[in-house]
Amino acid sequence: MRPSVTHILAPPQRFSSLCYLWLIAFVSHMYALYYSLLMAVFVRVCLQAELKEWIKTYCQNVRQAHKDAGTPQEEIKAFMADAKTFAGWLLKKYKDLSPYMAANCNPDGCIIFEYWPDESASNPNFVYIAGGLKATKV
Repeated sequence: MRPSVTHILAPPQRFSSLCYLWLIAFVSHMYALYYSLLMAVFVRVCLQAELKEWIKTYCQNVRQAHKDAGTPQEEIKAFMADAKTFAGWLLKKYKDLSPYMAANCNPDGCIIFEYWPDESASNPNFVYIAGGLKATKV
Protein backbone atom coordinates (compact mmCIF):
# COMPACT_ATOMS: atom_id res chain seq x y z
CA MET A 1 0.00 0.00 0.00
CA ARG A 2 1.34 3.34 -1.01
CA PRO A 3 1.34 6.10 1.67
CA SER A 4 -0.78 9.14 0.97
CA VAL A 5 0.59 12.66 0.83
CA THR A 6 -1.00 13.53 4.18
CA HIS A 7 0.81 10.56 5.77
CA ILE A 8 4.14 11.82 4.50
CA LEU A 9 3.66 15.46 5.52
CA ALA A 10 1.87 14.97 8.85
CA PRO A 11 3.92 13.47 11.67
CA PRO A 12 2.57 10.33 13.26
CA GLN A 13 0.57 10.71 16.48
CA ARG A 14 3.35 9.22 18.65
CA PHE A 15 5.85 11.78 17.35
CA SER A 16 3.63 14.72 18.18
CA SER A 17 3.03 13.51 21.73
CA LEU A 18 6.79 13.06 22.20
CA CYS A 19 7.35 16.56 20.88
CA TYR A 20 4.73 17.85 23.29
CA LEU A 21 6.40 16.08 26.21
CA TRP A 22 9.76 17.40 25.10
CA LEU A 23 8.34 20.92 24.90
CA ILE A 24 6.91 20.63 28.42
CA ALA A 25 10.24 19.32 29.73
CA PHE A 26 12.15 22.07 27.93
CA VAL A 27 9.89 24.84 29.21
CA SER A 28 9.98 23.51 32.77
CA HIS A 29 13.78 23.17 32.57
CA MET A 30 14.12 26.74 31.29
CA TYR A 31 11.80 27.96 34.05
CA ALA A 32 13.86 26.11 36.65
CA LEU A 33 17.06 27.56 35.19
CA TYR A 34 15.60 31.06 35.18
CA TYR A 35 14.37 30.64 38.76
CA SER A 36 17.74 29.32 39.96
CA LEU A 37 19.57 32.21 38.28
CA LEU A 38 17.13 34.66 39.80
CA MET A 39 17.61 33.11 43.23
CA ALA A 40 21.40 33.07 42.78
CA VAL A 41 21.37 36.81 42.07
CA PHE A 42 19.05 37.38 45.05
CA VAL A 43 21.25 35.29 47.37
CA ARG A 44 24.41 37.02 46.12
CA VAL A 45 22.89 40.44 46.84
CA CYS A 46 21.73 39.31 50.30
CA LEU A 47 25.09 37.78 51.12
CA GLN A 48 26.90 40.86 49.86
CA ALA A 49 24.76 42.97 52.17
CA GLU A 50 25.64 40.58 55.01
CA LEU A 51 29.34 40.96 54.16
CA LYS A 52 28.96 44.72 54.31
CA GLU A 53 27.30 44.43 57.71
CA TRP A 54 30.02 42.02 58.91
CA ILE A 55 32.77 44.44 57.82
CA LYS A 56 31.10 47.26 59.73
CA THR A 57 30.72 45.17 62.89
CA TYR A 58 34.22 43.71 62.60
CA CYS A 59 35.85 47.13 62.24
CA GLN A 60 33.96 48.42 65.28
CA ASN A 61 35.06 45.37 67.30
CA VAL A 62 38.69 45.79 66.24
CA ARG A 63 38.59 49.49 67.06
CA GLN A 64 37.18 48.75 70.52
CA ALA A 65 39.80 46.03 71.10
CA HIS A 66 42.57 48.48 70.15
CA LYS A 67 41.13 51.09 72.52
CA ASP A 68 40.97 48.53 75.33
CA ALA A 69 44.56 47.46 74.66
CA GLY A 70 45.79 51.07 74.89
CA THR A 71 46.80 51.43 71.24
CA PRO A 72 47.68 55.03 70.33
CA GLN A 73 44.82 57.02 68.82
CA GLU A 74 46.78 57.66 65.59
CA GLU A 75 47.01 53.92 64.87
CA ILE A 76 43.29 53.46 65.48
CA LYS A 77 42.49 56.35 63.13
CA ALA A 78 44.84 54.86 60.51
CA PHE A 79 43.06 51.49 60.78
CA MET A 80 39.64 53.11 60.37
CA ALA A 81 40.90 55.06 57.34
CA ASP A 82 42.26 51.83 55.82
CA ALA A 83 38.94 50.13 56.58
CA LYS A 84 37.22 52.14 53.85
CA THR A 85 39.81 50.97 51.34
CA PHE A 86 39.73 47.26 52.17
CA ALA A 87 35.93 47.25 52.60
CA GLY A 88 35.53 48.69 49.12
CA TRP A 89 37.96 46.13 47.69
CA LEU A 90 36.23 43.21 49.43
CA LEU A 91 32.81 44.32 48.22
CA LYS A 92 34.09 44.90 44.69
CA LYS A 93 35.78 41.47 44.53
CA TYR A 94 32.98 39.72 46.44
CA LYS A 95 32.11 37.23 43.70
CA ASP A 96 35.77 36.14 43.41
CA LEU A 97 36.33 35.59 47.14
CA SER A 98 35.91 32.42 49.19
CA PRO A 99 35.66 33.17 52.92
CA TYR A 100 37.22 30.95 55.59
CA MET A 101 36.46 31.10 59.30
CA ALA A 102 38.37 29.89 62.33
CA ALA A 103 37.66 26.45 63.78
CA ASN A 104 35.50 27.94 66.54
CA CYS A 105 33.18 29.44 63.86
CA ASN A 106 33.10 32.80 65.60
CA PRO A 107 31.72 35.30 63.05
CA ASP A 108 33.00 38.19 65.18
CA GLY A 109 36.53 36.94 64.65
CA CYS A 110 38.72 37.36 61.62
CA ILE A 111 37.59 35.86 58.32
CA ILE A 112 40.26 34.91 55.81
CA PHE A 113 39.43 35.39 52.14
CA GLU A 114 40.78 33.15 49.39
CA TYR A 115 41.32 35.06 46.15
CA TRP A 116 42.48 33.75 42.77
CA PRO A 117 43.98 36.71 40.87
CA ASP A 118 43.62 34.88 37.55
CA GLU A 119 42.64 31.46 36.27
CA SER A 120 46.18 30.50 35.31
CA ALA A 121 47.51 30.89 38.87
CA SER A 122 48.61 27.64 40.48
CA ASN A 123 47.96 28.85 44.05
CA PRO A 124 45.41 31.24 45.53
CA ASN A 125 46.17 34.38 47.47
CA PHE A 126 44.81 34.67 51.00
CA VAL A 127 43.66 38.07 52.19
CA TYR A 128 43.84 38.96 55.88
CA ILE A 129 42.72 42.19 57.52
CA ALA A 130 45.95 43.30 59.16
CA GLY A 131 44.34 45.51 61.83
CA GLY A 132 42.63 42.50 63.38
CA LEU A 133 45.76 40.34 63.69
CA LYS A 134 48.00 40.09 66.74
CA ALA A 135 51.73 39.79 66.16
CA THR A 136 53.44 37.01 68.10
CA LYS A 137 56.97 35.69 68.12
CA VAL A 138 57.50 32.12 67.10
